[in-house]
Amino acid sequence: MVHLVSNYSRSTTVLFIGETGLVLLLFMAGLETKLSSFKSLQGKMLFLSFINGFIPFLVGVSIASFFGYDTITSFLTGIIFVSSSIAIVIPTLESTGLIKTPLGKNVVATSIVQDIASLILLSMLLQTENRLSNIPLALFYPIVIIRS
Repeated sequence: MVHLVSNYSRSTTVLFIGETGLVLLLFMAGLETKLSSFKSLQGKMLFLSFINGFIPFLVGVSIASFFGYDTITSFLTGIIFVSSSIAIVIPTLESTGLIKTPLGKNVVATSIVQDIASLILLSMLLQTENRLSNIPLALFYPIVIIRS
């Protein structure tokens, strides 16, 4: 198993603050997002999300490979590069007045799609590296979706 963080002791306080921050971040993003307003942007949004996520993924993999890291670490770096900071994107668009415009809607929608894609890729990478279940990966995600 690859140790992504070595000799890092996490106290319960740090874990609690991190989980609380994650919950608040997702709550903020959920408050600002109305999925019905994205229906007209589906085709553009998916294409833009793919391009806007794939290029940083390739850059992250290339940088890690250039510095001699193994394949798993290179993929992890690429996945981290895909993630966007929705907690910064939304307030920035609000302060500039762009959140209600088609451009603002596209930026928010692609950021959400990228974040979801990066979380799915991260979970797939971790599941292949350290299996938590005996269920094959192709069945694991449909079962998780059906059960939730």
